[in-house]
Amino acid sequence: MYYKHLKLTIPPVLDLSLMSQLPEKGHVPINTSYINPELIEFMYSRGIRIKNADVFCSPPGFELGIHVDGIALNNNVAINWAYCDEKGSVMQWWKPKSEEAKVVDPSAQKDAYGITTTPYALGWTEDEVDFLAEVEVRQPTLVNIGIPHGMKNKTNSYRKALSLTWKYENGELEWNDAIHLLGDLIEES
Repeated sequence: MYYKHLKLTIPPVLDLSLMSQLPEKGHVPINTSYINPELIEFMYSRGIRIKNADVFCSPPGFELGIHVDGIALNNNVAINWAYCDEKGSVMQWWKPKSEEAKVVDPSAQKDAYGITTTPYALGWTEDEVDFLAEVEVRQPTLVNIGIPHGMKNKTNSYRKALSLTWKYENGELEWNDAIHLLGDLIEES
């Protein structure tokens, strides 16, 4: 699966003014000390530990290239919160047409704003994949970051998305474990 909206009411950060202090474009790793301790404790009570916190800052019209988070296809997840004044910013997933993964040079893939569009080792162009799904992230959303995905900010507003990745047992939190551990929070569609 690709995404699940969550009924998670704990704010991810205590002070949302943090978002206004970040740049208008780019990928910004943030210290996990900014994450709401109540959220960290809640996830820890389910055996899940925070790994990384990142904010993706996107100007109007920005498209993040199709990629996976990491160096190989996997089933890892993140929980994303998006902040944008308008509706129309979407996350999308694709299936590669070929089993062969394509290694890309992230420094060579810049958009009109000079932002690296595929900041990971594996990336694809739209003609190398088949479209699977799309969702607008307007609430806490569990997202699969280990299969080809990307983002399009189809609005006239700046978008900032907080993405938290997690550890479980001896590795990354994967889709099936997340569904089991967070099942009571999943919003039925």
